[in-house]
Amino acid sequence: MNKIFKNPTSLILVILLCVSILVGCTGEVTYLDIGFIREGNTWPNIGDGMFICAAWSNTNVFDESNVMFSFYFGYRFIPDPSTDIIAIVVAFFDNRSVIYAEEHDDYRNIPDFYIAREFTVNEFFSKKYAVEFGEYTKGAYSHYEKFIVPQKIYMTPNQNFNVFYFAVLSVRFNAETGKYNFFNEYYSLYHLIAIHYKKLDNGKFKLSNNERPDL
Repeated sequence: MNKIFKNPTSLILVILLCVSILVGCTGEVTYLDIGFIREGNTWPNIGDGMFICAAWSNTNVFDESNVMFSFYFGYRFIPDPSTDIIAIVVAFFDNRSVIYAEEHDDYRNIPDFYIAREFTVNEFFSKKYAVEFGEYTKGAYSHYEKFIVPQKIYMTPNQNFNVFYFAVLSVRFNAETGKYNFFNEYYSLYHLIAIHYKKLDNGKFKLSNNERPDL
């Protein structure tokens, strides 16, 4: 008999290795984990911006009427007191142009843009929403909330695969135009997360990390 099978410990290690390889090959992901690990980046750094957010669920398959899981969000630093930010919102939308491309007459009434929570500046920039960073630049969120994703975001007719977004946004009022926008000098990639989704044959929806779109 081969020596490796005469040693029970060695046999167990071989079995575990085989199981690990098989699991890795399937690529099956049964949970949702978006925004907590910045693969290929050391963070935070000066370019990471003021806001940051993430999403977590111990499952990634949901009933179409109840896509609900935990959203983590907060700020990394407080803006200059002279900023013209008038409010902070956390919101869902399916097209990023809504926040980057133009100004709006009423930021609370934008098509296909859904505000989950709105905060005053003083309320948001309190200790409750601070994101702390410690050893090895690992982030610790102070706050999370469970939100139901609006059905109109993912119930697009005749569409089997798409993506929607969740973001932390500052609201500014432009006195010259009399309109609102979401721009500020502290933005970076990480104030926004993208969530892929697919409708399954049983009518449920499966969500995934856009960096690991295992659908």
